[in-house]
Amino acid sequence: MLGNIKLVGGLLSRGMLASKVGIAILEELLSNPTPEALESAAALLTTLGPTADCKEWPQYTALNAIFDQISTIVKTQKCQPRERFLLKDLLELRAAGWVTFRPRRLERAMTLSQVADSAAGRRVEPQAIRMVSPAAPVFDQDKFREGAKKALVELRYSGCLTEALARLASLGVPPVAEQAAELAEITSHVVQEGAAAARESGMKVMLELAGSKGWGADALCSGITLFVK
Repeated sequence: MLGNIKLVGGLLSRGMLASKVGIAILEELLSNPTPEALESAAALLTTLGPTADCKEWPQYTALNAIFDQISTIVKTQKCQPRERFLLKDLLELRAAGWVTFRPRRLERAMTLSQVADSAAGRRVEPQAIRMVSPAAPVFDQDKFREGAKKALVELRYSGCLTEALARLASLGVPPVAEQAAELAEITSHVVQEGAAAARESGMKVMLELAGSKGWGADALCSGITLFVK
């Protein structure tokens, strides 16, 4: 069960599940605070906390209420010692800004000669590792389109523009040369929505998305033109 809970936490932190789902799961776990439920809640919050514990998260107020409830459980000792320590560690981790440790410097393992020098009492200078910048991620068109489609389906039921935009933003920004084609693809899904409210929400999301960082100034216009053709 813990493995599934951590998976759900990972999906929530990546915007692949609606934040309301995460809150619903936590509320359900805490409604009957058995040892297993409290351990699962601690695991989910440990995974989700670093991403969700900020005012920008759509369900931040509800998340604060969850932590208040956990704090009450710890203070009143309404659980077994093991689960109380788990929850206490969780609260301390949150208080520390979700940082468990911060290494001062990356160092290589000592060479044999350095080990000998250290044993002889001579000062050993650590060798700093040269950090290599990661390569820029390659745009995955299939992943982007599948994610955009899911975001629109979720928008249809939740009506939450903020979450839809967050999910689309998590997919990355297509190369400038492909932006019009991707917006044309999104347009094709929006116009097929049966309800006028869903189509209106979809168009609002497109406008916000096309105006966000990384998108070309004429991407939306070119995308709609491409769709019409």
